[in-house]
Amino acid sequence: MTKFFGTDGIRAVAGQYPLTPEMIIKIAQCTAKVLKQTGNPVAVIGKDTRLSGDMIESAFTAGLLSQGVQVLSIGVMPTPAVSRAVPFYKADFGVMISASHNPFYDNGIKLFGKDGLKLSDEVQETIESLLDKPLDLASSKEIGTSKEVSFKKDYLNFLQKILSKESLPLQGLSLVVDTANGVQSFIAPDFLRSLGANVVEMNTAPDGININEGCGAVHPEALCEKVIETKADLGLCFDGDADRLIVSDEKGHVVDGDELIAVLADLLSKEKPVQAVVTTVMSNMGLEKYFKQKGISYFRSNVGDRYVMEKMKEERAPLGGESSGHLILTDYTLTGDGFVAALMICQGLIAFLQKNREKKASDFLNVFAPYPQRLENVRFENKEKVQTLLSSPKMQALKQKVEQDLADKGRLLLRASGTEPLIRVMIEAEEKALLDKEMSVMLEAIQTMKNEA
Repeated sequence: MTKFFGTDGIRAVAGQYPLTPEMIIKIAQCTAKVLKQTGNPVAVIGKDTRLSGDMIESAFTAGLLSQGVQVLSIGVMPTPAVSRAVPFYKADFGVMISASHNPFYDNGIKLFGKDGLKLSDEVQETIESLLDKPLDLASSKEIGTSKEVSFKKDYLNFLQKILSKESLPLQGLSLVVDTANGVQSFIAPDFLRSLGANVVEMNTAPDGININEGCGAVHPEALCEKVIETKADLGLCFDGDADRLIVSDEKGHVVDGDELIAVLADLLSKEKPVQAVVTTVMSNMGLEKYFKQKGISYFRSNVGDRYVMEKMKEERAPLGGESSGHLILTDYTLTGDGFVAALMICQGLIAFLQKNREKKASDFLNVFAPYPQRLENVRFENKEKVQTLLSSPKMQALKQKVEQDLADKGRLLLRASGTEPLIRVMIEAEEKALLDKEMSVMLEAIQTMKNEA
């Protein structure tokens, strides 16, 4: 991991270093130097609904123009739409301005290569290595131009193609949809209604500040309550840039990415047997056990959907994702796409309900038995303090003790967040009592070390 790039691009408080206008221009210039491949380079740029999106887009565009890049702005669109737009427009690279599930005051820069895939660590390191070096600018005759283009219709056409050929493939399905006051506010409710679904909207009025605020994929509680209240078949929860999906069944039970991956594997296998699946080190041991029992090769990657995608390519896996709700289906997407996954889940559910009149979404989504699992975050002042504590002898000794206590009955994952100054502690175990005991030991010890530092 580089100084500025984390698990999903550059992310920080908007207006503070490194997301100041001057630094954004420099990042854009370095990005152009590394990624432009033709004599007439083109870049696609999109953004989510954050207040700071316009500022960052303007600064990044200025940096690209100064390097002779032609900029196509597709406006407020999902992150996976930017990924798809890059090869669609035959662009050299793509830029998404978003901090995903973070609060409005954060923002970020996600970069995509010519193939629509997120950049590798090596390419990001190359870009960062230029930040402290002087760069030549384009001549007066070579300065780039920018224009707005509409990609929404083309994105909707793509979504339509992955659905069944019925005129109203989701007719009769009752949905609650929480778009987190993000990019799907302008796509999901109307598109789902056009497919015949009955849709109750939640958090579909972005004002630049309310993105992800107590809602969306990170906060699905209100969605679950609304599903019960309206007696809906299913609830769909997206994050601000719509690369994540979390679901609620009709009972208000949260269905996370691990459970959805199991469902998607079964759906995909109806057309062609799934031979391999990739998830991250955060995914539940119950899911691993499930796939092994099914005879499906199971692989883990580092946290981050770009690492999942890299491993999927390596293992030729058609399906992968994260428990947080990033879901990748390589027959359709190049990165996590919450809406593509949602459409496939909805299609599968309505077919299931038509064949099993007495069944509900909870029956359809209950594929494997997850191990009890808890994820806790401990916040620090900065990422440097996180790294110092994680590498300390005391922390290593603590980690070893808890792992010994869990033995073969569970596991511990201790890591730094790639996007925030957090230590993430994940423990899962066959029995909840063991999990809670070891989590208490970890959190109390980490807090003591933090206070002593």
